[in-house]
Amino acid sequence: VWLTWHDPKGFLDGTDIQPASLDDADFVLAHGSDRVVTAPSEVAAATPASVPDHHNAFHASGDLSHYTPLFERCIARDLPMVCANCDLVVVKPDGSLGHMPGKLAKEYERLGGRVDYFGKPHRAHFESCVQLLGVADKSRIVHVGDSLHHDVAGAQGAGIDCLFVTSGVHAKELGVAFGQPVPADRAGSLFARESIEPVHVVPTFGWTNE
Repeated sequence: VWLTWHDPKGFLDGTDIQPASLDDADFVLAHGSDRVVTAPSEVAAATPASVPDHHNAFHASGDLSHYTPLFERCIARDLPMVCANCDLVVVKPDGSLGHMPGKLAKEYERLGGRVDYFGKPHRAHFESCVQLLGVADKSRIVHVGDSLHHDVAGAQGAGIDCLFVTSGVHAKELGVAFGQPVPADRAGSLFARESIEPVHVVPTFGWTNE
C-alpha cells in the first residue's frame, strides 16, 4: 500500500517493489501525502482531479480522519509502515503549509502500528547521502534546510554543518515575510527555545545552473 503524490516521479524505479491491494500487501510505504496507490496499474502520474478529495484534503488541512479506516485495516493485518519522507509540514510556493507523510506515520503509530523511519532527521539518511557523494571529509559538506528539528538537528547529529533557511516552516514563529532577514535576537530566542543552534543562517536559498 503506497502513500504517494499525484506524480510519483519514478520513486520506485530500480526497485522490485510493486504496489498491492491491502489484502496482498506486505507493508505500507509512506512517500507522499495526497494519493494512495494499491495496484501497479495506478503507478502512472495522476491529475489532482482524479484523486479522491479526502486525500487532497489531508495535504491541505492535515485532516487525518479519512486515513483512519485504511490504517486500522492495515494494522489489523499487522502491516509495518516504512516512512520514507519524515517531514511533518512543508511551506508551499503560496506560503501555505502542506501536511506531509511524517504526520501520517505518527498517526499510524498512535493507532498502534509499527513504523520504520528513513529520512531526515535520522542519521542513516545523512550517512547514506555522504556515502553517495563520495566525500570523506564531512567539513566539506553543508546541508540546507528550513526545519530546526529535521534539517539542523539531523545534520548536526550526523556531524554535518547546516545552512538554516528562515523563510520556511519557522517563518511564522520568527515573524518574517519570505526573504526578509531575521533580527539576530529573534533568531537567537528561537534557537535557545528549541535548544538547536545552526552554524549558518540565511533568509532564502536558491539554485541555478548559471
